[in-house]
Amino acid sequence: MKKIISAVVALSLLFGGAAFAAHAKDSANRSHHDSSAKVVNDQAAVNLNTADVKTLMTLKIVGKTRAQRIIDYRNEHGNFKSVSDLSAIPGFSQKLVDRIIKENSGRLVTQ
Repeated sequence: MKKIISAVVALSLLFGGAAFAAHAKDSANRSHHDSSAKVVNDQAAVNLNTADVKTLMTLKIVGKTRAQRIIDYRNEHGNFKSVSDLSAIPGFSQKLVDRIIKENSGRLVTQ
């Protein structure tokens, strides 16, 4: 009986220690990120008025072409006042903009 209890205690310490180490490592990795960046669902928010092509491409359903169109429109017309302003970009229908907003659940910001 003592052997079983000892084995259970040893396993719980082993696995509990591993979980603690993984949590500590995850916390340490997060501390290296810019603390001023807003994080939504473990992903950084994307500011439509400052993001470059690479950053915009982190958004779901926004590839290189759409990212470049966003930047080109922004450069020509100024900053976006709201996320829904994306529908003013040629080729960005309201249906597409609604899908981009939905697929990226709160990650899009303009300020």
